[in-house]
Amino acid sequence: MKAVHEEMKSLQKNLTWKLVKLKLDNIFDDSPLGFERETKGEHKLESQDPLEEINLGTVENRKVTYISKLLQGELKEEIIRVLHEYKDCFAWDYDEMPGLDRELVEHRLPMIPGKKPVKQSPRRFAPEVIGFVIHQKGIEVNRNKTKAIMETKPPSNKKELQSFLGKINFLRRFISNLFGKTKVFSPLLRLKREQEF
Repeated sequence: MKAVHEEMKSLQKNLTWKLVKLKLDNIFDDSPLGFERETKGEHKLESQDPLEEINLGTVENRKVTYISKLLQGELKEEIIRVLHEYKDCFAWDYDEMPGLDRELVEHRLPMIPGKKPVKQSPRRFAPEVIGFVIHQKGIEVNRNKTKAIMETKPPSNKKELQSFLGKINFLRRFISNLFGKTKVFSPLLRLKREQEF
């Protein structure tokens, strides 16, 4: 019995060393690890090596795990044998994990019994983006807004000038040195109401 136990320890140590060596070989080569985001569609992350399905249960009660298809001969057989031998150590369902905290699988909202939950206000775009059209090229001015400025008749009094400057101020992101260009209108803004220009 002692000889079998020592042989088992020797096999485990040998198998562990082979797995560590295999793992290090796969990590330090130049190929990508497979954690990169897929840009053409949402796919599940796949392992770097192709996988082979191993059923550790029966045909009716399948208990599936995976090993690398790149494993060869004796190492592959040894891993499969150890997996079958220790299959009762794996937790196949949540019910088989008694020490696991239920908060990992349950979602609870902190609420006071008998009280209505706080109503959240609807989310809106940031004010800097409202009124602009977002394209692949970037943010662009809404053509209807620029059309209103281009078709505005020249202001004839202080109120019309203030309205015109307000429309131009809407486009301040797209006009460099807007303050310097509109500075010429400041003396007109200081006029009294009865004075016209």
